[in-house]
Amino acid sequence: MGMKFKKTLEAGYTLVEVLVALTILLAVLIPAIQFTTKLMNNSYARDLILATRLAQNEIERVISERDFFQGETQIRLNHKSWRVKRIFENNHGLILIHIQVYKKNANVPFIELKTLRLIYE
Repeated sequence: MGMKFKKTLEAGYTLVEVLVALTILLAVLIPAIQFTTKLMNNSYARDLILATRLAQNEIERVISERDFFQGETQIRLNHKSWRVKRIFENNHGLILIHIQVYKKNANVPFIELKTLRLIYE
C-alpha cells in the first residue's frame, strides 16, 4: 500500500528558505555596517588629530613670537576649513592662553587647549 501525495497549487517560500535568505542578508549587512562605522570613526579621529595640531601650533607660535593679541584665523587644510580663535587672560604676570579650533561655521569649538605662561618683562 503506497501513500499518495497530494500536489498543492499553493506558491510561496518555506520557513527554511526564509531563514537561509535572512542569514545571507545578515552575513552581508553586518560587515557593511561595521565598515561604515569604522570609516566614520576614522574620519573623526583624523579631524581630532588635525585640530589638536592646529591648536598646539598656535600655542607654540604665540609663545615664541610673544603675540598675545586676541583674534581669529581662517585655515584650510586637507580640503576642510577651520577657524582658530585665540583668547588671552592676564592675571598678575601669568597669562592664560586659550586656543579654540572650530570646524567650518560651527558655533561650538571642536577642540580647546589652554596653557598658563609666566610673562617676563
